[in-house]
Amino acid sequence: MPIRTVDDYNEAMRRLSVWFDDPPEHGSDEGNAFETLLMRVAVYESEHFLI
Repeated sequence: MPIRTVDDYNEAMRRLSVWFDDPPEHGSDEGNAFETLLMRVAVYESEHFLI
C-alpha cells in the first residue's frame, strides 16, 4: 500500500524502527517486506521532504 499521508508515513516509520533494531534476514518474506517499505518511504520522502 502506498504512503499517501503523514499518518501513513509515521506508521511506516514506526514499523521500520522495529526492523532497524533487529533486521530481518535478506530474501525472507519479512526481509522483502522491510525492503519494500523502505522503498515506499524513500518515494514519499523524495516527494515531500525536498532538500
